[in-house]
Amino acid sequence: MNVSPVVRAEIAKRFSAGDAARVLGAFEETRLPLLDAPKMWRDLDRVHCAILKIGNGDVARVVAALREAAVDWRDVLVAAGLAHGNWPTVLRESGFPDLWPESRRETTLDRCDECGAAQFPGATCLDCFHGLLAFENEHPAAFGAVHHITVASYYLQHPRGYKTEVLALWRSAIADVLSGRASARDLRSRASAEFDGPTRVKDPLAVLPTGWPKSWPMVIRDVYDPRARLPDMTAYIDRAKTWAATVIGRLESEVPA
Repeated sequence: MNVSPVVRAEIAKRFSAGDAARVLGAFEETRLPLLDAPKMWRDLDRVHCAILKIGNGDVARVVAALREAAVDWRDVLVAAGLAHGNWPTVLRESGFPDLWPESRRETTLDRCDECGAAQFPGATCLDCFHGLLAFENEHPAAFGAVHHITVASYYLQHPRGYKTEVLALWRSAIADVLSGRASARDLRSRASAEFDGPTRVKDPLAVLPTGWPKSWPMVIRDVYDPRARLPDMTAYIDRAKTWAATVIGRLESEVPA
């Protein structure tokens, strides 16, 4: 796994020479799911700093946090207090460098190659998705009301690698919930009946249906921006439902079922 110069410098600052070599070796040898692509270096730095923060100068704790991150690094962000929009401040107050200067928060990095949304430091589509998941997991009212449709909406806008049948299920699920024809429990039962794990829903050779949109009137950052203050619960739920409705509306106009 690539370790950036800024993380290497933090390792050298926080450990003796011998321990620093061990920690750096562990970082390089531990693959973190989804963070090994070149365009994910920003997220990788954030997770690596989270691990160093948890470790607090203890090699064994760093290794334990790395093991946890290899399973689901979102748990490490939560444990380090870096899962929400105030994470740059939390890092600075813990003695880490300013990875994402707030003065750059409106500097566009590029555009998402799946949904077309502008990408901002600390608010890429993946940043927003992970922040949204953490927010919903920590707020049962939001989780119960919209978790099933926010996840489906995100993947319909980021469909690469998912089977056509899965996209059709998510699409019909959102439509059924918004119309009142189904509940969250119904959707979980339907998904469990048709698909029993990621090995059955994903296919690296999957081809999107003709005409699948690459731009949308509303994207995940419009629902949850990790740079912003935590949203009001009622407003959040309303925005999530509106987002889901725009996803279905766009698909109905561009890709008839």
